[in-house]
Amino acid sequence: MLPDPPNIAGVSSLQRQARKILDQAKKENKPIFLTERSSVSAVILSIKAYKSLIKSQQEKDDFWLLSQEKSLDFWNHPSNDAYEELL
Repeated sequence: MLPDPPNIAGVSSLQRQARKILDQAKKENKPIFLTERSSVSAVILSIKAYKSLIKSQQEKDDFWLLSQEKSLDFWNHPSNDAYEELL
């Protein structure tokens, strides 16, 4: 099954149909890409989609920080057998 095509609207459409475009973003919970002169210039997200995006990024950041902490723990405790194998 093919993915849904992205929602795209021109900036001039946004000027004329702001309410309709905002309602669409909220209803479909998908980004709407705004174009100017055939180039994407901005994105409209519902607050639900935005919060989900932020939460996902925070989880990735938390995982990265935890992995760094584990790495530091490994290198700071030379009694670890794996550490001794590296020497």
